[in-house]
Amino acid sequence: MRYIDSGTRDASQALGTWLTAAVESDVREIRWQTGFFSADSLAIIQEPLTQLSRDHRAIHALIGSNDRSTIRADVDTLVATLGMPRPEALLGVVNFSGGYFHPKTFHVRRDDGSQASYVGSANLTGAGVASLHIEAGVIIDTREGDPVYILDAVASGVDA
Repeated sequence: MRYIDSGTRDASQALGTWLTAAVESDVREIRWQTGFFSADSLAIIQEPLTQLSRDHRAIHALIGSNDRSTIRADVDTLVATLGMPRPEALLGVVNFSGGYFHPKTFHVRRDDGSQASYVGSANLTGAGVASLHIEAGVIIDTREGDPVYILDAVASGVDA
């Protein structure tokens, strides 16, 4: 387990740096839930998402539309990137009248069965992945000896 904090202004501490590395190769599934979303954030992972779509691999995404902030064109871009409709791609847009949908979790499962996750404060927006805001989070990875049950819980949380 490792902690990242973009308050240092070090690029290696940004969600986008971790996410880019996490989806580089041998990923068979990706999941995320984010309170805020914008399509500009997809640039850093566009190619791996497109490849996952072509390979009929699982992509499960929940995005918030808090205060109606999610733009239809951004959702349309995400739908196209995920190659929807297809059975392995699931997308939910969440809006609650009495509160914000505000989780920020990202999960990958690799071909060898190992898993990794980010759980923290960064949304899937341009500013969130580049850490233009000060963001912090924890990286959990079974390849580093972290418990499988925690990563299973992150995946299950998105799927639920």
